[in-house]
Amino acid sequence: MAMALLVLGNLFATLTDVVVKALGNENTVFQYLWLRQVATLMLVFPFWWSQGPAQRRPGALKIHLMRAHLGIIGASCTLFALLHLSLATANVIFYAAPLLTVLAAFLWLKEEVRRQRIINAVIGFIGVMIALRPDQLQWAALVAFVVAMTITGFNLLVVKLPKTISVASVMMWTNLCALPVTSLLAMSTWQPMGGQQFQELLILGICAAITVGIYQGCVVLAFRQADASAAVIAEYSGLIFAAVFGYYLFNESLDMYTTIGILLIILPIVLQGWQGKRQ
Repeated sequence: MAMALLVLGNLFATLTDVVVKALGNENTVFQYLWLRQVATLMLVFPFWWSQGPAQRRPGALKIHLMRAHLGIIGASCTLFALLHLSLATANVIFYAAPLLTVLAAFLWLKEEVRRQRIINAVIGFIGVMIALRPDQLQWAALVAFVVAMTITGFNLLVVKLPKTISVASVMMWTNLCALPVTSLLAMSTWQPMGGQQFQELLILGICAAITVGIYQGCVVLAFRQADASAAVIAEYSGLIFAAVFGYYLFNESLDMYTTIGILLIILPIVLQGWQGKRQ
């Protein structure tokens, strides 16, 4: 169930990337983030408010603050990477996150990481390296790697939240904690926009709010149902979606290296599902 939730979440995360790549603009990155934050809060608020007073409390405000600011860094870097790299290449780098998650789960959360999980994560990371290739490294690729690190921290911090906090409360407080910083960044870099440009940015913010909201909800549910090092391998499934959307929507062709890399990245998902069924 945890792996299925992460696959579903990654489908919606990739849809966010598609919308950003189609409508994104470097000059309005913080305006987009602010609009996305506001739209997310408006969508989540009815679910959060419908809970009892005890369920509406943050529970662990420091964790929400840390996740909020990791989210700001990650979202900003994601937009820059997507505008300068193909959808598949950017996602290949983003998906260094599962290996980092396995390492962090072992070092920080003291989870028992079985040998097979390490092998699966390493196979996926080899796929990342093959698909990327050293000659493709550039500043946009390094920015994308920062995204992978922020995804790792953002997801693992869920484990530190009390189990009694609902998904709606987690999303509400995390986005609320991020709003002051995104508001300041948006106001300090605000660009005048025409009616058409503002409409596109508003559509981008609302679409991203919906898809990111579904992704964040799936992550919270998934990491509460299984060890981080076990479930995280399903994060690689987003690469399939990125390759398909990039090919059909942006005419991005896949070369041999990228195809081999993606196949190696998908292989651990199949292996882990098979091992789970045997057990």
